Amino acid sequence: MKFLEIIKSKVLWLNILIAIVLFFVIATIAFNRLDKYTFHGEYVVVPDLKNVTVAEAEEILKNLNLKYEVIDSIYATNLKPGVIVEQNPVADSKVKKDRKLYLVINSLQKKKVSLPDVRDISLRQARNLIESVGLKIDSVRYVPSEYVDLVQEVMLGGSVVAPGTMIAVDTRVDLTVGCGLSGEKVHVPSLREKTKDEASAILAEASLNIGSVIYDEKPKDDADMAKYFVYKQKPATGTEVNIGKSVDVWLTKSKSQLDTPEEIVLSKDYDIENFFE
Repeated sequence: MKFLEIIKSKVLWLNILIAIVLFFVIATIAFNRLDKYTFHGEYVVVPDLKNVTVAEAEEILKNLNLKYEVIDSIYATNLKPGVIVEQNPVADSKVKKDRKLYLVINSLQKKKVSLPDVRDISLRQARNLIESVGLKIDSVRYVPSEYVDLVQEVMLGGSVVAPGTMIAVDTRVDLTVGCGLSGEKVHVPSLREKTKDEASAILAEASLNIGSVIYDEKPKDDADMAKYFVYKQKPATGTEVNIGKSVDVWLTKSKSQLDTPEEIVLSKDYDIENFFE
């Protein structure tokens, strides 16, 4: 009976009601404070920082109450040094204020690689080794030697470079290659519509050197240079010359330069089809 009386007591239910009200009031206050602390419902849209410098990114992020940290760098030849190439979180992500963004930048300095030892191996093998580490061959100069087609030295700026020397990637080096001791002659191949690198490789295969390189308009950079092709050469295609002879080339980006027919020198033992493959 006492238990039923207690249940029916108005005081008990009043206390329960007060407790429920207090619980909801306290919970509401707590959640409101938690929302303010965690910026619930408030976020910042991450900007696209690719291709901007760290200094520019710092100013952008400062205005958005965001932070950053540079965690790595790479080297890309097609991008400006020092610009951002990757970011985490990515652009257009929604993050809280004071969030830290992690950035990867394009290195301010070119990566350096060790020059491989290509002495006393064939030109073809040397070319593969040199290009495999990120270097390029600018020219091949043939010198008298009892060993034909073997690389003698690697040159840079007119000086011999020793194997193991650290060189910046994309650097162009020159090779000296043995051409034998005979007065053997070859026919000049056609370089028409070939890039400078392609022309150099073709001449090297024929035991010839690339000589003067004349542009009708100076290239802006390496990327622009890759668009140029040969429209004229001297000696002309088919000319019989001594092994090691240099061939001058004229380059352009304009197809109109090809309107002038290619000069070809024919001789009875000249296989013209072989030079246009």
